[in-house]
Amino acid sequence: MAAPGTSSPGAHLVPVDEVVDGGGVRLQLLDATGKTLRGEELDPTAPGVISRPVRGGGELRVEVGDAGSTAALDVAACLAESALALVRSEQDLEAMSASSLTLLEQVAMIDEVVGHLPACATSEDVIRLGLRHVAVALSARFAAYVRWDPAADGRCRTEFEVRADGCGGVEERRGPGEWFPASDSLVAPLCRDERSEVLVRVPAGARLGRPGLPEFVAERQLLAVPVRFGDGVRERTLGCLVVADKQANRYSDQDRLGTHETRQLATVARLVGSAIGSRSAAALGKELKLARDIQQQILPAAPPRVAGFDLAGRCATSRAVGGDYYDFVPMADGRTLAVVADVSGHNLASGMLMVAARTALRVHAAGAVAPDEVFTAVGASLHGDLSRTEQFITAAGIAVTPGAARVEVVNAGHCDSLVYRARTGAVERVASEDTVFGFMPGVEYGVADIDLEPGDVVLLITDGVVEAQGADGEMFGEARLDALLTDHGHLSAREILESVFEAVDAYAMGRDVGDDVTVAVVRRRPVEEETQ
Repeated sequence: MAAPGTSSPGAHLVPVDEVVDGGGVRLQLLDATGKTLRGEELDPTAPGVISRPVRGGGELRVEVGDAGSTAALDVAACLAESALALVRSEQDLEAMSASSLTLLEQVAMIDEVVGHLPACATSEDVIRLGLRHVAVALSARFAAYVRWDPAADGRCRTEFEVRADGCGGVEERRGPGEWFPASDSLVAPLCRDERSEVLVRVPAGARLGRPGLPEFVAERQLLAVPVRFGDGVRERTLGCLVVADKQANRYSDQDRLGTHETRQLATVARLVGSAIGSRSAAALGKELKLARDIQQQILPAAPPRVAGFDLAGRCATSRAVGGDYYDFVPMADGRTLAVVADVSGHNLASGMLMVAARTALRVHAAGAVAPDEVFTAVGASLHGDLSRTEQFITAAGIAVTPGAARVEVVNAGHCDSLVYRARTGAVERVASEDTVFGFMPGVEYGVADIDLEPGDVVLLITDGVVEAQGADGEMFGEARLDALLTDHGHLSAREILESVFEAVDAYAMGRDVGDDVTVAVVRRRPVEEETQ
C-alpha cells in the first residue's frame, strides 16, 4: 500500500462525496470560518477522528470504524490524507482556472482596445474609447479622464466622463472642465509620480473631497491610475484614469474593486497614454518643423557686400527650434549692423521671441544712425514681453561703414567680442559693460570704437561656442578659441567661420553640444583683395 498522502501510478482518487457516502466512513470539510461545506458534524476530540488543516484555511475531519482499532485509525489517517490531497488539487485547479480566466480577460481587453485605436481620429476619441471600455469591463458606475497640467501651477481638470447603469447602458459626457489644484485631490500622488495607483474606500454615508473633484462622485470605492507617456527616463504624466463603484452584474456578484481591476485599469491607461502621447508628439513635431523652417528662412541667405569688408555668419541650433540669431541689418545712415543674439531657453517660446527681436531690430535700425540708439530702442520695446515671460536676450553688434577703418561695437550683456590683429597675430577682447535686454527698463546702451587695419577680424559668438563640452566634460573654452583665431585669422571670413564650427564639432566628437552655436565674422579686407 502507498504511503499516506500518496498514490501509486494509475491509482484513482475517490471523490470526497463518494468517501462521505462510503459505508462506515464519516467525513467533515470546514471552511476557514468553521462552516461545514460537506459531510457530517464530527467532534474533533472524539476517538477515531483525525483532523488535518486545509491549505488556504479550513479543516478536514475523518472518522473510520472502531475507535479502539489500530487498523481503523490507520485507515482513517490514510483516507484523511487522500481526501486532503484531493481538496488541495481542487483548490489548485480552481486557482489556475481563475488565473487563466483573468489572463484571458486581460488579453481580450487589450485586443479590443488596440483593435479600435486606428479608428480614433483624435486624442479625444482615444480617451473616450478607453473610458467606455473600463466602464464596461470593470462594471464601474463611473469612469473619468483627469488631465494634469504641470506647467499651469500643477492644476487638473476632469475632461471626460462615462456613467454606466449596470445593465450595459453607457452615457458619455464632457467633464466639468474647471481647473482645480492637484493638491486638493486624491490624484495628486499620481500626478507627482509618487504612487502608481490610488484605491480608497468611501466611509458609509460620506463623500470624498468636495464637489468638482473626480473623487466626489464615488459612493463606495475609488480607484485611479496615472496615464503616462514615454520611456522610464523621459516619462511624463498626462493625467489619470479614475473609476468608482464596481457594480455586481449577471456575470459576477463581486462589487468590490481590487487587484484585478487595478491591473486592468493600468493596462488601459498605458494604451491610452501611448496613443495620445504619440499623437501629441507627432503634432508637436510638425509644429516644431514649421517653426524651424520659418526660423531658418529669416536668417540671412547670404552676407551683404560692404566695401572694404568681408562678412560671414552661421547659426546651428541644438534642437528643432533655437534661441540664437544673427543678422546683417541695414541702418538709416547707410551702415551695416552685424548682430548676434541669444534668447534664454531652447524651445518654441524662445524661437518666437527671437523672431520678435529680429523684427524690433530691423524696425529700429531703419530709423537710427548709431548702433547704441538701435539697442536702446530694441531693449525698450522688448522689455514688457521679456519681463512677463521671465526671459531675457543678450546681443552684440558691430556697425560697419563702407570703406572706413573704424567700427563701433555695442553689447547687451553678451559674450566678449574678439578682435584679431593681422599685423601681430594677437587676439584682443572687447568686454560687455551693459545689461541684457529684459532685465531693466529704460537702459541706455553705449558703444566702443575700434580701428581695424587691413586683415583685422572681429568675431561675434554665442556662448554655445566656448561652452561646448568634450568627452571628458571639459568646455571648449576661451583659450582654444583664441588659439584658433590666431591660427586662422589670416583666412577669409567664410574660412574663419568654417574653422570655428569644425573645431567645435571635432572637440565635441560629433555629439550635440547642448546649446545653439552662432558665429558672425567681420573682416577688413587687405588692400590687395580690394584691387582684385
